[in-house]
Amino acid sequence: MEIKDEKKEQKEEEDIGEEDR
Repeated sequence: MEIKDEKKEQKEEEDIGEEDR
Protein backbone atom coordinates (compact mmCIF):
# COMPACT_ATOMS: atom_id res chain seq x y z
CA MET A 1 0.00 0.00 0.00
CA GLU A 2 2.77 2.47 0.92
CA ILE A 3 4.55 1.88 -2.38
CA LYS A 4 1.31 2.56 -4.28
CA ASP A 5 0.86 5.88 -2.46
CA GLU A 6 4.45 6.81 -3.28
CA LYS A 7 3.92 6.11 -6.99
CA LYS A 8 0.69 8.15 -6.94
CA GLU A 9 2.49 11.11 -5.35
CA GLN A 10 5.29 10.87 -7.89
CA LYS A 11 2.81 10.86 -10.78
CA GLU A 12 1.00 13.88 -9.35
CA GLU A 13 4.33 15.75 -9.11
CA GLU A 14 5.13 14.89 -12.72
CA ASP A 15 1.69 16.09 -13.84
CA ILE A 16 2.26 19.41 -12.02
CA GLY A 17 5.66 19.80 -13.70
CA GLU A 18 4.12 19.27 -17.12
CA GLU A 19 1.45 21.88 -16.39
CA ASP A 20 4.15 24.40 -15.43
CA ARG A 21 5.75 24.07 -18.87
